[in-house]
Amino acid sequence: MQSARGSGIKFGLDTTRDLIRRLGNPGGKIGFLHVAGTNGKGSVCSMLDSALRLQGDARVGLFTSPHLVTFRERIRIGGIPVSEEQVAESTSRLRPLCKDLQPTCFEIITALALDCFQQAGCDWVAWETGLGGRLDSTNAVRPVVTGITRIGLDHREFLGNTLGEIAREKAGIFKPGVPAWSVAQEPEVEEALVSVAASVGAPLQFVRPPFTSRCLRLRGSHQLENAALATAMLHVAKPDMSLSILESGVAGAEWPGRFQIVRPGLVLDGAHNPDAARVLAETWRSEFGTAKACVILGVMKDKDIHGIWKHLQPIAAEVISVAGSVDRWMTGHNLVSVVGGYSQPDVPLALEAAKMTNHPILVTGSLFLVGEVMAFLENTIPDWPGP
Repeated sequence: MQSARGSGIKFGLDTTRDLIRRLGNPGGKIGFLHVAGTNGKGSVCSMLDSALRLQGDARVGLFTSPHLVTFRERIRIGGIPVSEEQVAESTSRLRPLCKDLQPTCFEIITALALDCFQQAGCDWVAWETGLGGRLDSTNAVRPVVTGITRIGLDHREFLGNTLGEIAREKAGIFKPGVPAWSVAQEPEVEEALVSVAASVGAPLQFVRPPFTSRCLRLRGSHQLENAALATAMLHVAKPDMSLSILESGVAGAEWPGRFQIVRPGLVLDGAHNPDAARVLAETWRSEFGTAKACVILGVMKDKDIHGIWKHLQPIAAEVISVAGSVDRWMTGHNLVSVVGGYSQPDVPLALEAAKMTNHPILVTGSLFLVGEVMAFLENTIPDWPGP
């Protein structure tokens, strides 16, 4: 997987399908709940996983990306990251099958996850899209239900320059006859989703009322919308699930790095696009009132830093920029030229400087930065950041 990282992003399903076929079509009997969207995919998948596990009558898998500290977080079985031994066993089966295909890193990870789930005897898998939907490697499976979270402008270099274009790519996970659900969307997005659903014969419905029956462990009013989507998908996948288990499972879901208060006065949130930054600012105000943050900020070069900062600036008392450990990061100097403040060369120094401000600390801008902070706090070495 390390050696395949240089292959970058390659859209298309042929290689993934070929790998899956060579592996013996793992996942053919698994019930996939496939989720795409711009923001909230991981939260919805964590809710699906939590509810399915709470019922306790099946083996449940969870596939997400990226990871925060260890690669194995991406592939969970029964809520626990797969073991190093499981990864090694699946990799040994997969490696000789890749020689003439030149798969990307994410294509390998997708096939690896399917093999791990197959070997573990999983009955259900909450399955998060990587990038887009239509040509994403995760689209090589046939799900029992699909879900679309809030769609915004992100990855425009790959998915399109308008909300409608991006929505059509995300809606590429729709399948003939497979029920599809979406949260309420902007009119342009809703129109695109309806059009794609009609063209492929996927029955599409929109979740209108938010989930309000229980308090959610995940913070922020936007999570009510994600919970409503998860609930609708579960009604399709598991119509026999009791309402009590469904609601308890959804409400009790946890998802690291999404407005996670790791200790009093230290919040981690990987808001990496303007829409996510807007939601983060709203959640900050709901939790901290008028108190402002010392923002530790790090983003990738391809992100809309101006759009992100537009929403974060009103809640920032001070800002410390930091560049991560890979060359995809925007430099501290370039960040300072946009957001002001000053930069620190690494996470430990940035955290130490932030403590001196006496403001609550908000680490944001990228899940990769969140992962580096978590690794530092846990006194461990993070795995390679991956795709």
